[in-house]
Amino acid sequence: LDTYWVCAFAVNQHAGICDDPHGAVDSVTKRPLPSCNCGLPKLRNDTPPLTSDGRSCMCEMNKFEDMMEFCANHVQDFAQVIAVDTGFSLFSRAWCIAELSTAHRLGLKQRLKLRSHHDLKQKEKDLRELCIEKMQASRPQDVIEILRNIPDRHAFDKSVQSLLFDGRSGLLAAWRDLDTKRQLREAGRLLRWHAVDDGSSVVWEC
Repeated sequence: LDTYWVCAFAVNQHAGICDDPHGAVDSVTKRPLPSCNCGLPKLRNDTPPLTSDGRSCMCEMNKFEDMMEFCANHVQDFAQVIAVDTGFSLFSRAWCIAELSTAHRLGLKQRLKLRSHHDLKQKEKDLRELCIEKMQASRPQDVIEILRNIPDRHAFDKSVQSLLFDGRSGLLAAWRDLDTKRQLREAGRLLRWHAVDDGSSVVWEC
């Protein structure tokens, strides 16, 4: 039985960001999301007590990398699944890129899930121009905290490019290889159908 840890579901949103949607809109109706009036105290990035590097101990929104490191050390075969949306907006989110980089640093297996090779070709130019300083987060203070922990941002951007595009170990190179294998399997399946059909067209009409 596979078990998945999904950061968006694993934190209490009511203890962090529900009172301020930061201009977000409903993806269907396109109407602004309302603020929540649950009244639960909010634990922000700067809520005391703080660690020696200025991070809030109680805030749940700044612990993703710590959680990944904990799981990597305590869960056998812990790996990272990267489910990419069709618009590739995942790669414009500061926390997502930080988590990709953390998983790579920890030596985790990383499995990339894309809808199609066509989507990748459409977005490849944008991916090659990724810059951590241009990325976004739901809360501006998250971007500030992430950037504060990256002393050499140029080197970080280069490491992200290597993580994605390295010809031998890059995530996208590995995905392309898998995609090619899937295409070959599909071609083999069609050839077997053709052999079974033997010119009768019965199989193709089913």
